[in-house]
Amino acid sequence: MIKAMCSAEELVGRWEERREIKNLMGRYAVSFLLKREKTMFGDFWSSREDVSMGLNDGWYVGREAIADWFAAIDQATALKAKLLKADLPDKLGDQDDASLYGIGDFDVKPLGTPVIELADDLQTAKGIWYSQGSKADVTEAGPVSYWTFGVFAVDFVCEDGAWKIWHLQYLEDVKCLCGQSWAAEQTPFPENPAFAALKDVKLPEPTVKVTLREYYSPSRPLAKLPRLPEPYATFADTFSYGYEKEA
Repeated sequence: MIKAMCSAEELVGRWEERREIKNLMGRYAVSFLLKREKTMFGDFWSSREDVSMGLNDGWYVGREAIADWFAAIDQATALKAKLLKADLPDKLGDQDDASLYGIGDFDVKPLGTPVIELADDLQTAKGIWYSQGSKADVTEAGPVSYWTFGVFAVDFVCEDGAWKIWHLQYLEDVKCLCGQSWAAEQTPFPENPAFAALKDVKLPEPTVKVTLREYYSPSRPLAKLPRLPEPYATFADTFSYGYEKEA
């Protein structure tokens, strides 16, 4: 709970900081939809060296690892546009690469159920959101669509008067091909020769390869969400959503 001694001015200030954090995460999620991976690391992430990002299959630790992950998505996006243009010359042949960048990709990550806690010292904050989204993509099978359900758990740090992402986990429960059952093993669509070049396109391997969250299946044990944020004074008084090396 916010201390009872807070003045009205202090309470308004804290409310404004929470609004900035919500807007930051909203812009972050929308940037995937707008295919802005080329600039997302620079736009949203902290300049600290100990940044980390956790996905289902492991941790990306440090600035270089996370920047490389975003760069790989950017490069794949450009290749997908070229392949679509070659496959649909009558519709896309007269457009240049810049105007086609992002075509075929529609990554929607709406943010719900927010829980946000701001440190008493206003230097850090924590937040968690659940996202029930969908993704249209271009793969070696050609254009496909997925359901994507997952949770964002984030530590924020205030740098030069602006909130930045310090540690982030995005852990999916569901990434299922549309038209197939979440509760059954998915059947990949057959390879389309026009998009075979995408078969070898992979994101960089995590710095630390470990299963942070299994995808949903009827046999998956109960998978709890990451710990919810709790009121705290300084970051030293709370837990971290970032990578912590085992002793």
